Amino acid sequence: FAAFFLFSRGMLGLFMNQDSELAMETGAAFLKIVSPFYFIISIKLLADGVLRGSESMKEFMIATFSDLILRVILAYVLMIPFGTNGIWMSWPIGWVIGTVLSFGFYKKGRWMRKSMVAIEGKRDTIVVSNEKRGNYAESIRTE
Repeated sequence: FAAFFLFSRGMLGLFMNQDSELAMETGAAFLKIVSPFYFIISIKLLADGVLRGSESMKEFMIATFSDLILRVILAYVLMIPFGTNGIWMSWPIGWVIGTVLSFGFYKKGRWMRKSMVAIEGKRDTIVVSNEKRGNYAESIRTE
């Protein structure tokens, strides 16, 4: 985050063929607005990975589409008073709301109560069962 925030112009210069002050200013403004929130989106991505991996797609879709729809609506609303910076401001707001939803679904723990089916391979059998405190997986060597 610090590199994007502090050295935004230099980092943008790595990807720009021509010197365009407007493009540089716009890109730098974007990075300075969204980069402090990269840790928020990383939490959402982690929680989303758990939700998707446990087949809790309904919860994942609610959090993801809430984020996307809010970003579009907020971009339009915030563009009026703030111009293009309002568009960039909609990203962190959507990320925060999406993260709250994803992490809330994660903490709710429905994904831990899902039943899993044993997977049998050539050499290993993975046994997964439910316990009061959540799921655990144990690999049993079969030879």
